[in-house]
Amino acid sequence: MRALAVMLLLVAPAFAQPRNAPPRAEPVPLMDVAITYRATLADRADAPLGETRIAYHAASATWRIEPPQPGVHVLVDRRAGRATMVMERRRATLDMAADETLMQEVEAAFTQNAAERGAQQRILNIPCTIWRLRDAGSVCLSARGVMLRRDFPGGGFLEATQVTIAAQDSDAFRPPQGFRMITIEQMLSPQ
Repeated sequence: MRALAVMLLLVAPAFAQPRNAPPRAEPVPLMDVAITYRATLADRADAPLGETRIAYHAASATWRIEPPQPGVHVLVDRRAGRATMVMERRRATLDMAADETLMQEVEAAFTQNAAERGAQQRILNIPCTIWRLRDAGSVCLSARGVMLRRDFPGGGFLEATQVTIAAQDSDAFRPPQGFRMITIEQMLSPQ
């Protein structure tokens, strides 16, 4: 009897989902990862904008987004629902609305069932599934939740040129000590 109970516990997950059901999309990586993207402008998809680096620290559920502009990065704390722009040269931080950031927009589409499964693709020889996001373009996600491509409405895209699955330094996902917090008005004023 005990053996039967153990066997049922082991096989139960196989019956939890119908065989024909598509795998659930993971809009967030399941592990620490750093991705470098080639980025283009929305109004000139043929004009390269530069490299954007996005890293994810699974233990703290935090994104680090480094746009092509040097000396600036954004930290998105998923658990706290908070985003912070870090301006290294000014030694300052600015609190932002987390839902306005690139990664939160993708997550929100999946949470609101506004993502429609599309075709399969390979980027950097990694298979990914294209998901069309209502009013937000599309993403190509690997089975482990790594965004390999993002197409924006009206043109422009991010496409992975390098993916590194490795432990991330937790300090890089926290605002630096000693930086002052500023407002949007202070950020926009001349230095």
